[in-house]
Amino acid sequence: MNRIKHLWLEVTNRCNAKCVFCGRQWALPPVDMTLEFFKSIIDQFNKPVVVQTQGFGEPLLWPHIVEAVEYANSKGHHTVFYTNGSMLTRDLSQRLLDARLDRIIFSIDAHTKERYEYFRQGLKWDKLLENVKMFKWLRDRKTGRPRKFGHHDAVRFNSTLITVRMCETIENMPDLQDIIKFWDERVDIVTHAPEVDIPSPHELRARPYVDYQRMDCKFPYEYLSVKSNGDVVICCRDWFHVYVIGNLHEKSVAEIWKDLPINQVRSAMKSGKNVPRLCKICKTARPPTRMTDD
Repeated sequence: MNRIKHLWLEVTNRCNAKCVFCGRQWALPPVDMTLEFFKSIIDQFNKPVVVQTQGFGEPLLWPHIVEAVEYANSKGHHTVFYTNGSMLTRDLSQRLLDARLDRIIFSIDAHTKERYEYFRQGLKWDKLLENVKMFKWLRDRKTGRPRKFGHHDAVRFNSTLITVRMCETIENMPDLQDIIKFWDERVDIVTHAPEVDIPSPHELRARPYVDYQRMDCKFPYEYLSVKSNGDVVICCRDWFHVYVIGNLHEKSVAEIWKDLPINQVRSAMKSGKNVPRLCKICKTARPPTRMTDD
């Protein structure tokens, strides 16, 4: 059986922002994953995986985020999540660092107050800057700048890696290099990837599969994406639960991972026949990265 290497756990689908490129108007009713259910999923993996505690929501709104990081790390897994950073406090930052969070990724698409508050509506630029600066100061005081050790799938850092990830849009592409330079001076790594214009759930359900081309995608073979209600979907970008292949309240990870629905997705990608329409529009590629030398 293909070994899962990356586990996306949507611990909550709630969010405190209304980003211009997000489809939250079609979000399902708010649901938080219970800590007990989270642990039950983690317990099904006896080999290290990347545990990404996020989905279509802001993970810092979940009251159990620190306990989840601690538990996953205690089982030998790697922990990471994206966040808009607005909910960070000094106490929460310190607790995440003490829990040995491997990597925190701030979702930021600008380098000025005007542009940031346009993209990330409902959030405040000054608060973001304060929180990123505070988190890095606490990290540096505790462990210093992170250094790599290990190799390939086992690559780790000796302290929490701080990343900024930017969504490329028509509006911010002219400022791309300025944005990278601005954040290069404030975090360890800056990454960027194209915006994906995901159709509404109504459009996807009206025509969920298309004939396209053979695809080379790791998701059906290495990634498991679990929604806050237990639904397993084919990809973390299935925000609206259109392509559900099982539910972990009803079946185990092993059962879903070898079941017919996921094998049909793998076959479709090999043949180009009946490919999920979501896969056809996906433009996501591994983004370029850099680490600062400060």
